[in-house]
Amino acid sequence: MKKYLFTALAATWLSLCAQAQAQPQVYIHSHNDYAQSAPFWLAYSQNARSVECDMFHIRGTKFLIGHERSDFSYNQDFDTYYMNPIIQVFGYNGGHPWGDDENREIQLMIDIKSENYDVFLKALGKKLGKYPEVFDRSVNPHACRVVITGNGPMPYEYEKYAKFICFDGGVDRDYTPAQLERLVILNAYFGNYSDWNGRGEMPSEQAAAIRGIIEKAHSMGKPIRIWGTPETANTWLTLIGLGVDYINTDHPDWVANFLRNLKPGAAERVEAYIPSHLNDGAEDKPVKNVIHINARGMGLAQMTAADSTNSGLSMMNMRYMGLLEKGVSLGDCFRATGKVCGTADSEDLAGATRSSIEKLSKEGGNGFFLQVESGKIKLNGYPQSIPDSFKGVLDYDKAVAEALRFADSNGETLVIVTADDYTTAYPLILAYGPGASKFSGRCSQGGITGIIKEICK
Repeated sequence: MKKYLFTALAATWLSLCAQAQAQPQVYIHSHNDYAQSAPFWLAYSQNARSVECDMFHIRGTKFLIGHERSDFSYNQDFDTYYMNPIIQVFGYNGGHPWGDDENREIQLMIDIKSENYDVFLKALGKKLGKYPEVFDRSVNPHACRVVITGNGPMPYEYEKYAKFICFDGGVDRDYTPAQLERLVILNAYFGNYSDWNGRGEMPSEQAAAIRGIIEKAHSMGKPIRIWGTPETANTWLTLIGLGVDYINTDHPDWVANFLRNLKPGAAERVEAYIPSHLNDGAEDKPVKNVIHINARGMGLAQMTAADSTNSGLSMMNMRYMGLLEKGVSLGDCFRATGKVCGTADSEDLAGATRSSIEKLSKEGGNGFFLQVESGKIKLNGYPQSIPDSFKGVLDYDKAVAEALRFADSNGETLVIVTADDYTTAYPLILAYGPGASKFSGRCSQGGITGIIKEICK
């Protein structure tokens, strides 16, 4: 029963591990880019392939940047914020947007806020048409692609405008072959398909709906961006797994950092230790030593994902499981017993555990209490490096294996593993050895204190 519970809770994390290993190609779309501290340049420095600005046509070829007319001043002009910087980088890079990769593209998406899109587009075509080597792909195949979104023309009107101007279309519309040629990307509003907040697992029926529109866009031969999504790493990873092409974000630097850390990481398989269970759960056997492995940042999902991927974990062979109330301090409880205490925290957690056991075994004639912990899973999880978090689980498991081996050879040692991923109301507690059966069920501070006093007489 425990195995099935773990598997159900871990489904999302396991699929995300697989997605991280696969590392599909995905690009950053900097939405509302003009609101950044350095419009264009911040997104460009983070390798964003697409930047979007809201724009009003004022007169002649004058365009101002802003979402509402009340947002802009006459200093916030299109030339200064976008056109000139793009011309500049193409000059620096010999007719390419990026100096280190001639095949990498860049896209400028313009959200029309003016009511008269016809006047807007004709003025824009005239303005950018002066720089065909930068904005016209019929002249320079590496030119910046200009894409229109927002209050734009109907598809049957596309042909009225300069050929180098492309369009962003809705995935729920139908297009003729000629119209599809002017479309370079499709979009969809997230709220039309899901009310998920980006935490936990996206409901399966909503995920299926999102996958459906992505597959529809791809069947039309177009990439897709989904806007209005929660700005969380879990959301981005889920969308990548569903096949999205562009992550639509108001925080291109956050997404860039996330994608940099979403690197493939092949962890070597760890051999799981299978304990003897000779004294496991025995209530008539004294407890002389206690080894507590505090796996900060690790929860049910991470454990079961690693168990499945690694084909077994030592900690999953511990038969007694309970739920620990928040705020319970096992360390304080065990230190009160007067036993020799020690801690192990190292990059080589298994090695530190083994050497600490050897040292305390010599020093603690009346037994010892050893607390083993590392922030590696927490620290790797927070920057969203899923493969490194997976390796962190295996590092913990190697430490657990060392503790279980000693417990089997000693016969008077209780091993406790606590796992808290900071999202659950009750952290997990696993126990092995004499007295382990007392740690089943829900464990409160008072209950734990009583158990420890009883087993450590």
